[in-house]
Amino acid sequence: MIYTNLFVRKFSRAERKLIFALIAVRGQKFFTHSKMDQRKKRALKGLLILLMSFIALCIIYGYPHIFFLRPQSVHTWRQTDGASLMLNYYHDGLNFFQPRLHHQEGTNGKTVAEFPITYYLGAVACKIFGFKEGFTRVVSLLFFLLGIIGMYGIVFLYTQSLFYSICIALFLFASPVEAYYAFNFLPDSTATGAMLMGTLFLLTWHKYGQKYLLIPFVIFFGIAGMIKITALYPLLAYLATGVTLLIQNGSKLLNFCKKIKNFIYRFNVFKFLFFKKFFKGF
Repeated sequence: MIYTNLFVRKFSRAERKLIFALIAVRGQKFFTHSKMDQRKKRALKGLLILLMSFIALCIIYGYPHIFFLRPQSVHTWRQTDGASLMLNYYHDGLNFFQPRLHHQEGTNGKTVAEFPITYYLGAVACKIFGFKEGFTRVVSLLFFLLGIIGMYGIVFLYTQSLFYSICIALFLFASPVEAYYAFNFLPDSTATGAMLMGTLFLLTWHKYGQKYLLIPFVIFFGIAGMIKITALYPLLAYLATGVTLLIQNGSKLLNFCKKIKNFIYRFNVFKFLFFKKFFKGF
């Protein structure tokens, strides 16, 4: 409760000035005395500008007001399904593998849906800060923010330009459709955010060859694929490009196919174990 009160309390004008001054001083010291190379420093500066621009757009779009609204407008019926899943997680002890809806026709409310990470995290936030349906919107927005950061990283990876990286990343958020779905009870923006972040790790691995980057790549694409199977289209495009290039070098094609087969096998085993647990009790 102490942290909740601190989070929602209003700061005086003097306190706000002091907070911003401390942040500015610490930021200046970090960028002045840090041992990071110039490329990473520029990337972090651009990321800070991106985050501040993102927050400004959220305010312009009226998200602080929308946070308190019930499901409404386009796809209301699907939004209420998402809100229902979150509410049942909140009341049923946060059992991730037992999603329920307010639907009692022979199933005791148990249902099958996409990977319910958004609704589960929304319920967890409600347990911490008190029940507000809007926390599901916040979780969805944070996943979409990951996607914007991923797009920023992809563009910066190949152009080294802060201007183009920030503008192209924010261009995603300039779409009225994305602005609507990003702060909503629907899973589309969650899948999009996870897909873009996974793409960043994939392309970074391809450029620098750091194998540990394949772990977050698999995690993010796994989340995106379990939420929306269409989020795997970029992965299929990348694999098709890889096969096309390897055909030109036939000696490596067989090894590449074996690696793809092993990856698909492991991913399918993970899906089988998850859904075996997920469907338990149906």
